[in-house]
Amino acid sequence: MGRNNMVSGNIPRANLREENQGIRFRKKLSHCAVMRRAGSNRDGVELPLHLCPEVLASNSGLIRSAEMSFCCCRRSSSDMPTHAHRQMEIALLFAPGACTVSWLNDGGLRESRSVKAPAVIMVAPQQSHACRWEQGSDVVLMYLEPRLHQRLLPQGLPAPVVVSPVAARDLPLWQLASVVQSFGLAVVKAQARVVHLVATALSTYAVELLGRTAVQPVRCLANILVEKVEAFVAAHLSANICTDDMAAHVEYSVPHFSALFKAAVGITPIEYLFRQRMEKARELLRTGNYTIGEVAKKVSYLDQANFAKKFAEHHGVTPKQVIEQARLDSAARPKIS
Repeated sequence: MGRNNMVSGNIPRANLREENQGIRFRKKLSHCAVMRRAGSNRDGVELPLHLCPEVLASNSGLIRSAEMSFCCCRRSSSDMPTHAHRQMEIALLFAPGACTVSWLNDGGLRESRSVKAPAVIMVAPQQSHACRWEQGSDVVLMYLEPRLHQRLLPQGLPAPVVVSPVAARDLPLWQLASVVQSFGLAVVKAQARVVHLVATALSTYAVELLGRTAVQPVRCLANILVEKVEAFVAAHLSANICTDDMAAHVEYSVPHFSALFKAAVGITPIEYLFRQRMEKARELLRTGNYTIGEVAKKVSYLDQANFAKKFAEHHGVTPKQVIEQARLDSAARPKIS
């Protein structure tokens, strides 16, 4: 070995470079761990350099590029603390395995979803989330930088946390994932480019699969929020309220609230409001104590003709018919002397 390839202490330069790189990587891990401990807040911690707690906990070999990073790791039964990262995360869970993903919604309340492997979980950028592992699993983690996930998903994810219901049955997806997983921690520089190409293909395919199939938005309104909306609507049936007012009452944006409400209740907020008004109108008409015009105003209809039309379309009978039937029923009931 020539003099130029040696340094003091007879250590080859190549070995010294590798040792220095290892030191720098360990310092980087330590720095991120300190930030994770010191920077907790309600929204979690944004961990730099793609190093989320799963990577820190397993000392996984992280392969990075300008557009994405990925690693393979083994998750045992444990808790992953709340955190967030600026990349979109795609996690592929190999069977057997089970976990519960939790996150903070816009109202600051914690929501959760149980996931059983095999499964694909996608988390939107900047979304704080945590994970509790009930059963360990091999995991492929991919972090898509903004320019990549914006190119693949210009409209973004349909929900902050998404689970694809067909992913477990998609053979090409798991074949690609197995190729990436097979390299594991033994990836060397000569293989890194090849593995990265496969991982990029895997992330692209997973996103395309998301676009081709219906997905299950993990986020749904908590029961307490549904109850708040129901109570609000019941107290304001005579007022000229709309979806904006319901969203403001539970402190959600209108698009977000509308999507979450439909996921939880099965109908849109405005349809729910209409149904509640029609049910309240029928209840009042059956008492026989109100005219059609009075009932219309009590459910926020200033135009009696429009109210009668909507009522008939919804119930299949006119308001007048309901009143007449109520009178007949009242006459048929035995009088108490």
